[in-house]
Amino acid sequence: MESCPLSCSPLETEENERKGTAPASGDAGHDHHDEHGSSDSDSLPPNMDTVQPVDRIPERQPILLLSLDGGGIRGLSSIIILERIMAEFNKDRTIPLQPYQVFSMIGGTSTGGLIALMLGRLRMTIDEVKEAYIDISQEAFRSSRYPFDPRRILDFFTFRARFSGKALTKAIKETISRSGNSPECRLLEYRATAPENGSLEEHGARKHDCKTFVCTVHQGNASLAILSDYESPHTFEDQPRGLKVWEAARATSAATSFFPAMEIRSSNLKMGYVDSGVVSNNPIHTVWNQAHYFWPLDEYELFLLSIGTGVSSDAKLSGGLNKITKALIKLATETERTADEFSEDHHHLIKEELFFRFNVTQGLQDIQLDEAKNMNTIVEATLAYLHKPMVANMVTRCVKRIKEKM
Repeated sequence: MESCPLSCSPLETEENERKGTAPASGDAGHDHHDEHGSSDSDSLPPNMDTVQPVDRIPERQPILLLSLDGGGIRGLSSIIILERIMAEFNKDRTIPLQPYQVFSMIGGTSTGGLIALMLGRLRMTIDEVKEAYIDISQEAFRSSRYPFDPRRILDFFTFRARFSGKALTKAIKETISRSGNSPECRLLEYRATAPENGSLEEHGARKHDCKTFVCTVHQGNASLAILSDYESPHTFEDQPRGLKVWEAARATSAATSFFPAMEIRSSNLKMGYVDSGVVSNNPIHTVWNQAHYFWPLDEYELFLLSIGTGVSSDAKLSGGLNKITKALIKLATETERTADEFSEDHHHLIKEELFFRFNVTQGLQDIQLDEAKNMNTIVEATLAYLHKPMVANMVTRCVKRIKEKM
């Protein structure tokens, strides 16, 4: 029996029986605290002869989060899934909203980070992102400067980059220009939020900016680094001053075995970055933790949408002992394990339908991260997944919750 593609769905009975039915834990900040003070009327301030009532804890404001997995060329699958969700969301709207107008924060790893930057920081439409992603993938993976050769022993024991980073950089800069931004625009720069009576509010969008970040890894110590278009404590530790959007895009998409590391120099830092796919291919925990910095749980209710790039198969990798094989096996298993762990740790989100995860279960197993020629297969497998009655129902429920939280 095929496993439920949405591990967090509370309506898939068999899946919930497997995961357990623990009751939702109480959210922090919901305990009511009475005001304490003397009951002696003499202690009351002048002109007051009654005790002030206890303040009611206000209803928590909803915050919508979007997490995007890494997955090389298979990132197209996550775009198609988000495209379907947004189409359902905009079905009855006169003026459609884009992801940056709906989500409060978008975070991604590797190619998921590249998509996050286009959706959030560059404010591109979902159609523009889809077209740009195809163009970037075809350009970046067009020709390998070091084709893998099983007869060449060096290819089994090194992470030598197979593709030139120049083609990827060029494609990213062209995408930034087409979005209406300067190709040298900075990742972190001041942007005014929508005014109280501005067009965004009139059309039903969220009034604040969509915060965007990407995950990458410090080349020196392999620790996770976060590059963002907003200020937070990590900004001063991980992010070179004046970091540009294209540099962040290259840093998050510098898959070790495909592209060279991205070295960035600035007045305050000199950093080397590589793709964080092996360390954190599913950034769901990072998205959740970043959101807590701005929206504490005692004041806000967080809704999280997580989108994968297809369940991978390790059948072809069995028996290999080289570094690339081990890394790919870890990449194939870490992503869903991370989603399962998050589901177990946040069971109350599942019960309240505040967490949805979509990930194609069949059809993408044999597509390698750099096989741009197989885009049609990715599209077909993703559409087949979305047409399944159970998944279509999940999309409907997810959109319903998003609308309720807007």
